[in-house]
Amino acid sequence: MRKKPPINGVEWADKYFYLPPESSHISGRWTTQPTQAAVLNMMTSDAIREIYCQKSARWGFTKIAVAAVLYLIVHRGRSGVIYQPDDKKARKFVGAEIDPVIRWMPVLQAIFPDWNSRHEHNTVDRKQGLGWSLDILGAHSPTNFDMITKQFLFGDEVDRWQIESGKSGDPIKAALSRLEGASFPKAIFGGTPTTADISHIERLMKSASAVLRCYVACPHCAREQTLLWGGRDAEFGIRWDKSKDKEALTGSDVWYVCAGCKGKFFYRELAEIELGCRWIADDSGLWTRDGEHFFNRDDSKARPPRKVGIYISSLYSLTLTDGWVGLVRKWLEIGDDRLKRKTFINLDLGELWVEDSGEKPNAELLYDRREVYAAPVPMGGLFLTCFVDQQDDRFEGMVVAWGVGEESWTLDYFVLYGDLHRPVIWDQLERKIRTASYRHESGIELTIRRFGIDTGGHYTDAAHAFVRRFDSHVGFACRGDNRYQQPLVTYQKKINKHGTRACVIGTDTAVDMIYARYKILPQPDEQGNLPDPKASCPGRIHWPVAEWCTRAFFAQAVAEVKKVGYSRGKLVVFYETPPGMRNEVIDCYKGNLAVVRAARQYLGLDLARLKQNFDELLNSSAANQPKRKRKRVTGGIR
Repeated sequence: MRKKPPINGVEWADKYFYLPPESSHISGRWTTQPTQAAVLNMMTSDAIREIYCQKSARWGFTKIAVAAVLYLIVHRGRSGVIYQPDDKKARKFVGAEIDPVIRWMPVLQAIFPDWNSRHEHNTVDRKQGLGWSLDILGAHSPTNFDMITKQFLFGDEVDRWQIESGKSGDPIKAALSRLEGASFPKAIFGGTPTTADISHIERLMKSASAVLRCYVACPHCAREQTLLWGGRDAEFGIRWDKSKDKEALTGSDVWYVCAGCKGKFFYRELAEIELGCRWIADDSGLWTRDGEHFFNRDDSKARPPRKVGIYISSLYSLTLTDGWVGLVRKWLEIGDDRLKRKTFINLDLGELWVEDSGEKPNAELLYDRREVYAAPVPMGGLFLTCFVDQQDDRFEGMVVAWGVGEESWTLDYFVLYGDLHRPVIWDQLERKIRTASYRHESGIELTIRRFGIDTGGHYTDAAHAFVRRFDSHVGFACRGDNRYQQPLVTYQKKINKHGTRACVIGTDTAVDMIYARYKILPQPDEQGNLPDPKASCPGRIHWPVAEWCTRAFFAQAVAEVKKVGYSRGKLVVFYETPPGMRNEVIDCYKGNLAVVRAARQYLGLDLARLKQNFDELLNSSAANQPKRKRKRVTGGIR
């Protein structure tokens, strides 16, 4: 007789899983909702090793995860561990979710002889049956990660876990180490998010091979879209009759505006709308309907990702007591209450909370870190770039030398005043870029190898024409993209309509990186001794003691402030320059960073190899070896 193939998680849960009255608003046989099906199948698929879920409350994540755990125990015969934030919550979880389910599921009782008695195999923190075991522990204690070897784990409410768990360090890594050696390791992590930059689920989602969002089709125009709260300036999202008091709102007074046709649909239509939902990765286009079969953007078959991130909000939930009306009422009650707003964003939208202003570097501290360079270009600086920011009556430019690990030395900051409508000012800028020469500490002269210029001002055509004066790939026609988490730089090798190649800078991404690099300093050794001042320090930014390197210069270098808001219906982070502040300095550094990164990513610049070639050249000169053909010190770039 042929062995029956294993059924998937949804088929098993719909047949065997039960919602007990002790822990469920609606008790009885489980029925998987359309948006839950793919997630449950991914949780139980051997092809997917890790699945992370950043979710809102009231979508059913905990029930889905419990169903997946029981499937892996009963149907796959595997042992696992459930981690809650601490032991107290672990015990509460057993009493609310595990023990009641066992009492209502004969299929589980059949492999758990001691299910109805107090026994060493049936305790508050451990269940052991025929060929399987399940531990339920708190993630706060290092001892709960010791001497446990499992085939699967479920980490619940991970943003309530400690940042570090004693000597075990990162509790996420400590938990994952319990799966080492398993034939089909499976890790499920999930929870409602908390605050950006200190969120476990945020870090896990960033590590995912694919982050999937649920797309549903508008019943009017069939456009697929994710359901988003929207916002004051968004053209789509949740809307309501603002002429009515919040308590008088009914289901017909709250609707969703389609991002395509701007038509309306209502919460009462949601169950039918979700029947055809797809889970799609915005960046790659990878998609699935059932969590088992995956497809590329062109609908060709694809392999399931090894690590999957899932984002879902309560807008998709079919079990909201008052539907979308309840969410609107909550929103209207928030007012200026910051804590209520944070709760709504975390619990109802499943979004990270970002503080209104990010940690801003201190201009005075940066000013105090200026250095007296041993030469115009210190020894570590090898590759010179320049970026030019255009204003209505002037150019402002910065020259930067780059070394190994993108350690940088700011060499020069210049301002050229003139009428940008006239060619004379552009000619002056060309002479500056072509003829500027800076003496290296070794004695040789270095010139600007690559430059970028802002094309987003009032002189776009003139800026593109200026780039065309130079050889291919020497000048970069740059424009900014301030959408958060965009790539630092995207360089198109294809010629555009302006006769140049577009170089797009992720401006907010660049500021994040720059502000982080402002903090980089050489670290002392175990004895407290600082390394050689000339030793490489990847990412560090150096400034000289120079007449242009003033307090006003550093005020511009830290001018941008992190804010939170909505963009096209999504909660986003963005940088903003306060009124009356100038930010040309940080704009120029953003541009230089993008230029050197474009040269590395797209044109073959290798700063480490450039350093090696440079050292070889200096050593051969010092040894007075017979003259030979000079080795080109390019680092792989022409």
